[in-house]
Amino acid sequence: MKILLVIFKNVEAYGLRILHSILSSDYECKMLFINEYNTDLIIQVIKEFNPQIIGFSLVTVNFTYYKSIYSLLRQIGNFKIILGGWHPTLQPNECLSYCDIVCRGEGESIIKEIISDIENDSYQQEYIGHRVEKLNFPLPLLDKVSWSFVIEDNKIKNFDPLFNNSRYGIMIGRGCSRECTYCSNSYMKKLYPQWNKIRYRNYDTVLKELKWVTGKIPSIKTINFYDEIFKPPKEGRSDFFSRYKKEIGLPFYCLFYPGSCSEELAKELKESGLVGVWLGVQSGSQQIREKIFNRRGSNKKILEQAEIFARNNIDVRYDFIFDNPFETEKEMEETRKLIKQLPKPHSFNIFRLKFFPNTKLTQMAISSGLIGEKDIQSRFDDIVWGDIVSSEEIDKYIGGFSIMDLLIGDSSQLSYYWPKENTIFISSHIIDIDWIKSKKWDRIYIAFADGRTWVKDDHQSFNQINVEFTLRLIKEIKDCCKNVIFYSTSELWNKCNGAININTPFKYTWTPYIVSKATVTRAIMNDKSFSNVIVLFPFPFNSPIRKEKRYLFSKVFSSIVEKEKITIGNTAHYRDLLHPEFVVSESLKASKHQIIGSGRAVFVKDFIENLYFHFGMDPEEYIIESKEELSEDHMLRKNIFYLDSRTCLCSYHRLLNCTLIDLRKCMER
Repeated sequence: MKILLVIFKNVEAYGLRILHSILSSDYECKMLFINEYNTDLIIQVIKEFNPQIIGFSLVTVNFTYYKSIYSLLRQIGNFKIILGGWHPTLQPNECLSYCDIVCRGEGESIIKEIISDIENDSYQQEYIGHRVEKLNFPLPLLDKVSWSFVIEDNKIKNFDPLFNNSRYGIMIGRGCSRECTYCSNSYMKKLYPQWNKIRYRNYDTVLKELKWVTGKIPSIKTINFYDEIFKPPKEGRSDFFSRYKKEIGLPFYCLFYPGSCSEELAKELKESGLVGVWLGVQSGSQQIREKIFNRRGSNKKILEQAEIFARNNIDVRYDFIFDNPFETEKEMEETRKLIKQLPKPHSFNIFRLKFFPNTKLTQMAISSGLIGEKDIQSRFDDIVWGDIVSSEEIDKYIGGFSIMDLLIGDSSQLSYYWPKENTIFISSHIIDIDWIKSKKWDRIYIAFADGRTWVKDDHQSFNQINVEFTLRLIKEIKDCCKNVIFYSTSELWNKCNGAININTPFKYTWTPYIVSKATVTRAIMNDKSFSNVIVLFPFPFNSPIRKEKRYLFSKVFSSIVEKEKITIGNTAHYRDLLHPEFVVSESLKASKHQIIGSGRAVFVKDFIENLYFHFGMDPEEYIIESKEELSEDHMLRKNIFYLDSRTCLCSYHRLLNCTLIDLRKCMER
């Protein structure tokens, strides 16, 4: 018997892949990933594969499209159609008009029974899966072509799209301890009274799955833990994350509820590879959260949770719900105020309020006369896929308050590592001042690419660009944003020895570039009208993005990627080296003038040799040190100066690992 499992716009498809693994032991089972709505191609796949059973996994946002193709499906074969997933679970009676069988709840426990009943012509119209107590499922079957079709780029491809994905989603625990009124989880207690009791997988099986997947799919670079609230059992947790770091070693993301992640847990997860979290806030109004959404906790608790992540250098993406008919202007203003208080770095998921069928919130809205039954699906039909609100809609719902940043310098090193959410990037060569001033910005970052300054190596050129042009630009744009962030340089202390801080007087060797930076920096810091301008002084940061071969590390990176010999100067000196990723993370949370450094000095020669060794290359075969290239650039740095910090803010391991990741990406290209 042939079975086709179908899902819309979800290549990770964790639940569908479990069902596929369960069924493939007894049946010829394939998956169809529909990444674009193309009815003709969907029909073609079904005709060519000719299944006896088709199972569709549906969420509410897909249901209208599915209904539109149902009559065509009935015309091309006498296969049985099973509908499962969130929407059939919530709306079984509606779905029964568009299928043979509805499977509600956890289908893993009952899918084989359904197929067997179909084979014996004794099937029911509705099945409810048993609550799965032991989450010991077979590993996903992974092969580029054997088990999958995908519809994308107006083509049918015999290919599993997960092999092009950079992330893999997995769960340690299933279920949710909360009952938020807008969420489909609030309905699940009707099917499973014990739904709020979270079931956890054995840690060994989680590691086994991760090793299996990352070994099969080299493109996987990050892991997403999709637990509703990430709270892995304390017993065995430290051992699990210690093994995760050694055996998997990939950065990961997870979801938290405000107050659910302690300082201790944040430190443990950060050490193990946690780089970012999703944090559900939903509204800045405690009245809305508690009375409408059934979410407990004060704004103080939200900010305390945010500060824990900020202290541990964990990026946060906050979820907010707008377009809420229960919300007043006063309550919207509370949201604006809370957003302004959240520490950086951060980004946002801004959602339109959805009325999922049969949830408590939907019943409240109907009872209050805010919506009618017909309005439920229409709020999904307005947006064929995805529910993140556009920047224009944000302006509409929150009165022009902006959470958007602007980065001027879209070819700078920093731009390649900058979060793409909530930031607009423009070139420093063509700056439309009127357009910038017509918008409201949170922050404007002036990150001119270094190439912008190296027009001519003379004082006049640097003064025109780094001083006159920059000061004119800041004067024009400073009043249309909360802050302007300007990048100076730590080279203003290059004649110092030892630790430096923001109060250490400048002491530098004269060059046109450094003098221009000193001039513009003093002008900004001494002008009271520039009170919202923050000056950052980063130590040197390098990546393969920087292509100019005049720089030491550009030569080294090119040598490693291209396997070519280079001639460089003497590298036997110490520097506070950074990776651009760290500079970006510090920039996003800067609230005052700040030196960006690690608080430690790296022996440059050792760092360069380590890069070569990691790629099985002997540095002596590729590097020629020339005494003639013992340049002024080297002489400026023979003093050992570094950020005055009680702790190391960016470890050598982080610097090395980030650089190696960059180099591997260059090699893959």
